[in-house]
Amino acid sequence: MSLQRPPFDPVFILRFWREALDGSGSARWRVQVRNINTGRRDVVDDVQSAFTIVTANLNAAEEKYERSEEPRTGTSGDDFDDKSLC
Repeated sequence: MSLQRPPFDPVFILRFWREALDGSGSARWRVQVRNINTGRRDVVDDVQSAFTIVTANLNAAEEKYERSEEPRTGTSGDDFDDKSLC
Protein backbone atom coordinates (compact mmCIF):
# COMPACT_ATOMS: atom_id res chain seq x y z
CA MET A 1 0.00 0.00 0.00
CA SER A 2 1.38 3.39 -0.93
CA LEU A 3 0.89 6.64 0.95
CA GLN A 4 -0.95 9.23 -1.12
CA ARG A 5 -0.26 12.92 -0.60
CA PRO A 6 -2.16 15.94 -1.83
CA PRO A 7 -0.53 17.84 -4.70
CA PHE A 8 0.60 20.50 -2.22
CA ASP A 9 1.00 20.71 1.52
CA PRO A 10 -1.24 23.33 3.13
CA VAL A 11 0.99 25.68 5.15
CA PHE A 12 -0.23 27.95 7.95
CA ILE A 13 1.45 30.46 10.22
CA LEU A 14 -0.28 31.14 13.53
CA ARG A 15 0.82 34.23 15.47
CA PHE A 16 -0.37 34.45 19.09
CA TRP A 17 -0.34 37.49 21.37
CA ARG A 18 -2.06 38.69 24.54
CA GLU A 19 -4.24 41.77 24.40
CA ALA A 20 -5.58 43.68 27.40
CA LEU A 21 -9.33 43.95 27.83
CA ASP A 22 -10.58 47.53 28.38
CA GLY A 23 -8.21 48.39 31.26
CA SER A 24 -9.61 45.62 33.49
CA GLY A 25 -6.19 44.09 33.97
CA SER A 26 -7.18 40.83 32.34
CA ALA A 27 -6.06 39.85 28.88
CA ARG A 28 -7.18 37.52 26.13
CA TRP A 29 -5.36 35.63 23.43
CA ARG A 30 -5.57 37.00 19.89
CA VAL A 31 -4.43 34.93 16.94
CA GLN A 32 -3.51 35.78 13.37
CA VAL A 33 -3.97 32.82 11.02
CA ARG A 34 -2.14 33.09 7.72
CA ASN A 35 -2.67 30.56 4.95
CA ILE A 36 0.56 30.61 2.95
CA ASN A 37 -1.01 28.82 -0.04
CA THR A 38 -3.82 31.35 -0.55
CA GLY A 39 -2.33 34.43 1.12
CA ARG A 40 -5.45 34.84 3.25
CA ARG A 41 -5.07 36.30 6.74
CA ASP A 42 -7.60 36.22 9.56
CA VAL A 43 -7.40 37.63 13.08
CA VAL A 44 -9.55 35.95 15.70
CA ASP A 45 -10.21 36.50 19.40
CA ASP A 46 -9.40 33.04 20.73
CA VAL A 47 -7.27 30.00 20.09
CA GLN A 48 -10.23 27.70 19.34
CA SER A 49 -11.40 29.96 16.50
CA ALA A 50 -7.90 29.88 15.00
CA PHE A 51 -7.88 26.10 14.90
CA THR A 52 -11.41 26.09 13.47
CA ILE A 53 -10.10 28.12 10.52
CA VAL A 54 -7.16 25.76 10.03
CA THR A 55 -9.44 22.71 10.23
CA ALA A 56 -11.86 24.16 7.67
CA ASN A 57 -8.99 24.93 5.28
CA LEU A 58 -7.51 21.44 5.65
CA ASN A 59 -10.91 19.84 5.02
CA ALA A 60 -11.41 21.99 1.91
CA ALA A 61 -7.96 21.02 0.61
CA GLU A 62 -8.73 17.33 1.22
CA GLU A 63 -12.04 17.56 -0.64
CA LYS A 64 -10.35 19.33 -3.55
CA TYR A 65 -7.69 16.61 -3.65
CA GLU A 66 -10.25 13.80 -3.56
CA ARG A 67 -12.25 15.37 -6.42
CA SER A 68 -9.11 15.76 -8.54
CA GLU A 69 -8.29 12.06 -8.44
CA GLU A 70 -9.52 10.29 -11.54
CA PRO A 71 -11.10 6.87 -11.13
CA ARG A 72 -8.81 4.07 -12.24
CA THR A 73 -9.92 1.48 -14.74
CA GLY A 74 -8.54 -1.96 -15.49
CA THR A 75 -6.94 -4.40 -13.13
CA SER A 76 -4.05 -3.99 -10.78
CA GLY A 77 -0.77 -3.81 -12.65
CA ASP A 78 -2.29 -2.65 -15.97
CA ASP A 79 -0.61 0.74 -15.62
CA PHE A 80 2.91 -0.74 -15.64
CA ASP A 81 4.63 -1.33 -18.94
CA ASP A 82 7.74 -3.55 -18.88
CA LYS A 83 8.88 -1.96 -22.17
CA SER A 84 9.38 1.36 -20.43
CA LEU A 85 12.38 -0.11 -18.59
CA CYS A 86 14.29 -0.76 -21.84
